[in-house]
Amino acid sequence: MAVDLLRRAVAGGRVAHAYLFAGPAGVGKRLVALELARSLNCLEPRAGEACGACRSCLKLSAEPPVHPDVTVVEPEGRMIRTEQMRQVQNEVYARPTEGRYKVVIIDGAERMNAESGNRLLKVLEEPPPYACFVLLTTNAAGVLPTIVSRCQIVHFSPLPAEAIAAVLQEKAGIGPGEARLFASLSGGSVGAALAMAANPEVGRRRDEALSVLLRAGEMDDADLLEQAAAWEKEKITWRSGWRWLPSGCGMPSWSPGRPRNGWLSTQTGCRRCAPWPAGTVARGWWRPWRAFPVRGTPFSETATRGSCWTC
Repeated sequence: MAVDLLRRAVAGGRVAHAYLFAGPAGVGKRLVALELARSLNCLEPRAGEACGACRSCLKLSAEPPVHPDVTVVEPEGRMIRTEQMRQVQNEVYARPTEGRYKVVIIDGAERMNAESGNRLLKVLEEPPPYACFVLLTTNAAGVLPTIVSRCQIVHFSPLPAEAIAAVLQEKAGIGPGEARLFASLSGGSVGAALAMAANPEVGRRRDEALSVLLRAGEMDDADLLEQAAAWEKEKITWRSGWRWLPSGCGMPSWSPGRPRNGWLSTQTGCRRCAPWPAGTVARGWWRPWRAFPVRGTPFSETATRGSCWTC
């Protein structure tokens, strides 16, 4: 949807002076921004799309881009600083040297401080006709409202697992089974899926986390306290392990009414994977591990409804 909108805008000569690409990390906002810059400055465009072979396209295919008319601004440390936006102000009013547009891509627009944001706002209020700003953010609410009001917002949604799996097979060279697994764990983010595919620890940690969950109902109080102490020492590792459990779901299930460690549990799964009736009391087997909360369930001795970590 977002790509089609931009393609039509370029083909019809209706390019906005400023866009705000909003969406989760790793869903292709930066790639689309660079493709827009290629399309605007391609020397031999074809129906609004870049040819991919001219001098301008080749310069923009490098990482980072080396095209003189395209500027990519990223946070220095935690913030985008005033000096960076002062440099953008100086450059954007100079006419393009090789292409048709001056394109400024600001990656992490929510991380501009007040002064750098105000400098950008001054340019957006009176932009030169050959300038196009593309702001990328994972948190549109963190961008100054006065900046947002001067941008055309383009929303990016998480990608379907099938599309991510296809990218993984092509880019990472992994098999269909592994590709589907990493795609299902990625939350719709190609970047996250590629990172997991490149990390051999992912599968091992996921298996360890799933093994602990499956054994949780069989542990006595001493085992639970020992496991909780071990998790506290390695909480970074285990938190990432929980994140890698699929929504299919990693939660143990047992027969309704069967006592476990003194807690009467009637769980058969989480409320998304296998909902149990409203009013059912599930005295949470997760309660001892306060460092690893169950999403959507308050910390209390009983919970009438809950969900597993990944759901």
